[in-house]
Amino acid sequence: MSMNQEIRRIVNHLLDRCDLPLESTPIDEEFFQTCVEDAAARGFPMEASPGVPSFRPFIMCGVFVACTAYGHLESLSTRMYIALYTSSVTYVDDVYNNQPNLPKAFCHNFIMHLPQETSVLRAFDQLLRETWRHFDGVQANFIIASSMYYMNAVAIEHGIRPLEITPHADKFPLFLRGLSGIACAYCLFTFPMEIHLNSYIQAMPSMIDYINHMNDVLSFYKEEANGEDYNYISIMSKHRGVRKIETLEQLANLVASSYEAANNTLRTSSAAHVAWGRFAQGYVSYHASYARYRLHEVLQVTQNLTS
Repeated sequence: MSMNQEIRRIVNHLLDRCDLPLESTPIDEEFFQTCVEDAAARGFPMEASPGVPSFRPFIMCGVFVACTAYGHLESLSTRMYIALYTSSVTYVDDVYNNQPNLPKAFCHNFIMHLPQETSVLRAFDQLLRETWRHFDGVQANFIIASSMYYMNAVAIEHGIRPLEITPHADKFPLFLRGLSGIACAYCLFTFPMEIHLNSYIQAMPSMIDYINHMNDVLSFYKEEANGEDYNYISIMSKHRGVRKIETLEQLANLVASSYEAANNTLRTSSAAHVAWGRFAQGYVSYHASYARYRLHEVLQVTQNLTS
């Protein structure tokens, strides 16, 4: 069986087990334009200049996330926040990957109310200070903490490459994956502030595993096709001395178990359970919709025109 056939088998089995169809959703052009205008008003660079790539291309990623995984949120301003948050962290990872001092300094500057060093970091700093407008106090605190961890992870990942993981550091790849995924923030984005934290906090560990590792599984084809080898599956496979496809299958089983655990834990709250269900399906749809992941090349993706 070829690598592509193996990927197809593993992903289809995972989605069947979770009863999550692989559906793509067209971009919401009106919402995209609204986000572009808001980003420009905030000072994100809409035009490229020497040494400063345009922020505009990164908005597409954020819009897809906000419209698919978080389309159930009624607040337009909150969905715009999520879209620009996602665009910002994607820009940081892609553009500052050879400037680790920028994300490293971000946390200190944010806490001390000092000016950030670039226009994107300044605008992202201000966006983060609005988190409490959209989410409950503890919820917002978690989101900010997760964002600070992410900035550290970008600085670490790009500052230490290449790094040979010692045989005894079994937990290091998962530790770094947990920091860089910002999964705690994306978990909490799922729930509007009127749903009390008590309704879903016990499900958060399972949701976080679902978010991190569903992304690992659905990104795997794209990463292999692009020749990318600095990712969780590649690192763990090399560290354990196993084929990547074996690690992929193990992760897919973990994702399915995490999905089921979160689903069962959240049944005690109808509102939280509904929000989780819409997020879980929307998260898969995000990967199917965004061309970056190239899933249409290896899997049968259906188009959802009703969203």
